[in-house]
Amino acid sequence: MGLDRRTFLQGTGLAVLAMGMGAMGGDRLTPLGIASHFQALAQSKKRKFALLVGIDRYGKDTLLQGCKTDVELQRELLIYRLGFDPRDILVLNDDRATPEQIETAFSEDFLLQAKAEDIVVFHFSGFGSKISLPNTETGIASTSNVGEEGNTEAILANCLLCGGESLGKAGILENTLFARARSLPTKNVTMVFDTSYAGNENSLQGNARSRFLPAVDFSVSGDESAKQPQPSSPPGVLLKAAREGETAIEVVWDGFSAGLFTYTLVQALWQTTAPNTLQATFSRSAAQMQGIGNQRPQKLGRKAGDASIAAYFTQPESLSSAEGAIAEVDDNGKSVSLHLAGLPITALQNYAANSQLMAGDPESAIALKVVSRSGLTVKAERIDNEETRERSLSPGWLVRESLRRLPRNIGLIVALDAKFSRIERVDATSAFANIATVSSVVTAGEQSADCLFSRASTVNSDLEGETDKPSLPQGYGLFSTGFVALPNTLGLGDEAIKAAVERLMPKFNVLLAAKLWQAIVNEASSQLAVRVGFQATNPQHPQTIERSTRGFEAQKPRTNHFEKAFPAFPSGESVRFKIENAGHRPIYLTMVGVNATGVPLVLSDQSNDTGIEIAPDSILSIPKAALTLNGFTTTTPGIEEIVVICSRSPFENLARVLATLSPSGGQGKGLIEAGKPLEIARALLQDLNDASDLSTSDSEYALDVKAWAALRFVYEVI
Repeated sequence: MGLDRRTFLQGTGLAVLAMGMGAMGGDRLTPLGIASHFQALAQSKKRKFALLVGIDRYGKDTLLQGCKTDVELQRELLIYRLGFDPRDILVLNDDRATPEQIETAFSEDFLLQAKAEDIVVFHFSGFGSKISLPNTETGIASTSNVGEEGNTEAILANCLLCGGESLGKAGILENTLFARARSLPTKNVTMVFDTSYAGNENSLQGNARSRFLPAVDFSVSGDESAKQPQPSSPPGVLLKAAREGETAIEVVWDGFSAGLFTYTLVQALWQTTAPNTLQATFSRSAAQMQGIGNQRPQKLGRKAGDASIAAYFTQPESLSSAEGAIAEVDDNGKSVSLHLAGLPITALQNYAANSQLMAGDPESAIALKVVSRSGLTVKAERIDNEETRERSLSPGWLVRESLRRLPRNIGLIVALDAKFSRIERVDATSAFANIATVSSVVTAGEQSADCLFSRASTVNSDLEGETDKPSLPQGYGLFSTGFVALPNTLGLGDEAIKAAVERLMPKFNVLLAAKLWQAIVNEASSQLAVRVGFQATNPQHPQTIERSTRGFEAQKPRTNHFEKAFPAFPSGESVRFKIENAGHRPIYLTMVGVNATGVPLVLSDQSNDTGIEIAPDSILSIPKAALTLNGFTTTTPGIEEIVVICSRSPFENLARVLATLSPSGGQGKGLIEAGKPLEIARALLQDLNDASDLSTSDSEYALDVKAWAALRFVYEVI
């Protein structure tokens, strides 16, 4: 059946001036505020269409929590950042996201309006499953024991589960969607699938939720050609949240849930500067996902290999990155609601009152002061001067960070495995009460957390076909929120909980230190003109990760930026950093990080630990020559993280902490082991606070984006 006009308007959420979208995680409606874009859109030669599907509720049960948030994140991005007309965006949520409505949107009332050069985005967030299709030769299908030796009668296919009367009654095949997309007049099609085709019966995975549902008996939508077993190549670009056999998750952040892939992808697109490329955006998203879940996003499709195409086949309307946009202005024009999907998550979750952002064009921006935050929504008030007093704020205006305030008492939030017995929960809670770095203990799946305290899993050995072997002892250890084991934290199977918590005390210091330096990452908002390249020195393995600040892009706009997929360096590879200071005054450099074995690192050069000085308009390589500095050779396989920090003032507090360290083996020059990671992190924040030279209190740090730049590099050692 087709979409009637009423259904269409309900789906788009707009009529004339727009009714708005729900606040993140809730049902409250706020104005969309897209008037500032209408004139530019009217002059555009290409129309931009989007069909966004998000399903949290299946039948009467709400089984997922972040799918509708994914849709809201995408919708705001498309409207505020990429210039989509809200009237060309159709949203289908929950019960309305039936296979019939989705297919109708492709074939009749909506996407069929697209012409040859137009742009189409299709997004799906919800459960995925593997289903059994009839073998084309036998005509027989079997849902039991599919894939076992001797059973060749059934063909497994990827299926997206749709909303409707009850869970398990309807789904739509990937191949069906590919066929519908190929039938569109345009080839500029991007499909985003934040769903999963692998997992287990329990939807809770660590402190996150799996988007996989085991196969059940339901009807499949799609014509017979789409049901054939042969692979079907998607047109344009297909972005999948996970590779085959991996579990895609949605994460409980502070005040909202969202798909790990969708949130990192949207954040990367908010932070990008024009011109962007899909590959660079995809690489940044993949890097942010590492260390949270065991999923790696996948980029497929006929145009996926084109290094020059832009994400979603379009460029941002503004040449500068942004942290978000004004969603609503109150009646007196003094207070606003902001949605800050572009702010780094650790910074957002610790954003303190009186942080400041600038709204509107940089040349005539109006200052806003943060009052409170709930999830991705921030309440703020305008700060006027003589020049801005008579100007009005408008929904849809982009906002950019100018002052970040962080509390000094940031602590570690630990989630306890939901499968723990009552006695285990009581013992663990009691043990953590004595750990100064742990500020809160929660139950997994209920609230945001920094790590998970659980037992080791035997899932990996099961997947490797070792189910006939005895189960390994399950000792206590620490895991990411997506149930990825943290290195060197697992204890013996007979270890008591209190003993395990005591054993892990040094690890809690490392985790909190990493949280603090992730809270200062500000590549997209920093006004220091800094660009950092991270590359292998071996010409046979040419790989480069490049990061540049907003201030650098203002000084030296890029003509284009190409970046390979999530970088992997062979073990034993020598690497170097190239730091360019495009500003007019010297800056000071340091680095912190965690290697693949969980050891914290800090940059030291012995002679002057207040930071390596980089002259104005110059480039510095570290190390300058092979073997000049230790710690710049990859060793143990795994995920590593380095944060490069630049300041307009020396790191005097950091130098005092480094002076107390005893270099292991006499190697005190280079990336050395940070023996006091928490003291180092707090000294860094104090140095950046001092460099900002702002009035503050003993309870917070005040960081001016003109005073520092912190750029994060995540890579894999193989």
